Amino acid sequence: MAKRKATASGHSAKRARGDQIAEDLTSARPVREQAEPYRIITAKFPVNALTASWSVGSNRPIDEKHVHRLCQIFKEQGLQREPEENRLLITCSRDEVQRMMDYLGEGGELGTPPSWPFFKDWMSVNGCEAEIMVGQHRVEAAKAFLRPKSGLQESKEDPKGGPHWWLCDIYDKGRPSFTTRSAIDWCC
Repeated sequence: MAKRKATASGHSAKRARGDQIAEDLTSARPVREQAEPYRIITAKFPVNALTASWSVGSNRPIDEKHVHRLCQIFKEQGLQREPEENRLLITCSRDEVQRMMDYLGEGGELGTPPSWPFFKDWMSVNGCEAEIMVGQHRVEAAKAFLRPKSGLQESKEDPKGGPHWWLCDIYDKGRPSFTTRSAIDWCC
């Protein structure tokens, strides 16, 4: 009989810990708020300079059905790339962002400029893609939606660089306490 009581009390202790974890998750600050100390800048970013492959860990596979559904939504409602809830979350080094800002002539302290810088020449300045933490399906859908068959011409949507961009919150990949894995822990 003593064994049964020990098992029951052990089960209660596990349940109490589980209840505490569930309460902590539901009362947690919003993900973007938790990640804010790691954000370098928000910028318009070319979708062809983004990769869903991570240097550490792995992203989930692309779900073609989800991409197709997003393309349908884009056809009906437009891309809606600028609202905060639709921004992509990407990671790269602070040095790469600084090189881009220097290239744009907006060097100095990184912060939130009055308008979003456009990193359209990211690949020529940095030579490597930034990693998508959140939003890989939106990127694939945007690429499909914006293919020439869609009838969009670059000069019609955005005379300063075409339609092939998305607004991104860019996080510091080089910060010691921040990794793609920790990003997934706080975002997914």
